[in-house]
Amino acid sequence: MTKQKKIMCAASWVLTALCMAAIFFFSHQNSDASAEISMDFYSKILELIGRVAERLGHDGIRTLAHFTEYTALGFLMSTSLTFTCSRRRPWLTLGLCAAYAVTDEIHQLFVPGRAFQVKDMAVDSAGALLGISVFFLLSLIILNIQKKKTGPIT
Repeated sequence: MTKQKKIMCAASWVLTALCMAAIFFFSHQNSDASAEISMDFYSKILELIGRVAERLGHDGIRTLAHFTEYTALGFLMSTSLTFTCSRRRPWLTLGLCAAYAVTDEIHQLFVPGRAFQVKDMAVDSAGALLGISVFFLLSLIILNIQKKKTGPIT
């Protein structure tokens, strides 16, 4: 592995770990703090997009937050595993993201006012699947551009 690839690999794992830490941080908030954070976010979204946010409601915004953070995790985990394994492994990536969603819900059992939600795990996994799909789509586009510029990649 070249020095540049090692740096990219390390950077991708750092970003993946930061995303996981952010998810852990949000999950560690007790129910009151979590509600306050999401209501603040909801208020800001409401100011920006008004009627759409009103229709989504507070619960919809919370679900969208779950989906979005796991979309980022799926994308970043795909990047990290591709650098580490030198191959794209979508099922391994999805399995790791889904496993992290399970541990996230278990973690919430120990946070006052929070609960284990199967629905959240499903939303998290769907978000991760989107992130993985975006990564693979971008990978294919980049590979096709490289092929056109330099000929077949060996």
